[in-house]
Amino acid sequence: MNKLFLATIALAGALVSASPAPAVEARDTGVSHAYDARDFGKPGIGYFRMCKDKYCTLDCSVNFRTTNPGCFAGDGYQSMQLAGGIGSTSTLKLIGTPHDSCSCQDSCWAVYGPECMELPDWMKNKGSYRMIQQDTCDDANC
Repeated sequence: MNKLFLATIALAGALVSASPAPAVEARDTGVSHAYDARDFGKPGIGYFRMCKDKYCTLDCSVNFRTTNPGCFAGDGYQSMQLAGGIGSTSTLKLIGTPHDSCSCQDSCWAVYGPECMELPDWMKNKGSYRMIQQDTCDDANC
């Protein structure tokens, strides 16, 4: 029994003398490159989410990074929420596709406005979307 007690103390001493772990803030900012780690909460700066009502409150998506041009499925979206809104000098464009693969461009919307923006009727209920950054919208090619 004394050997077990001594081994336990030795192990505890090793754990106490180990170098401290780096601060969480220094190694993990809480976000990844593709999506906001807060997932379903209000998006942070540089992120957006899509919602199924015009008030940015109903059945919202995970938060996507504005600089991620990846394709995400449309799911009856009616609005977009961006932290704090975005000014008219923005180069963000939301691209809509009638099917689920983002293989073409059916519509393009210059993203600017208040924090919650109702999508124009022609951008609602698309099969898929992606966000790009460029000055103008390309021609539709579906």
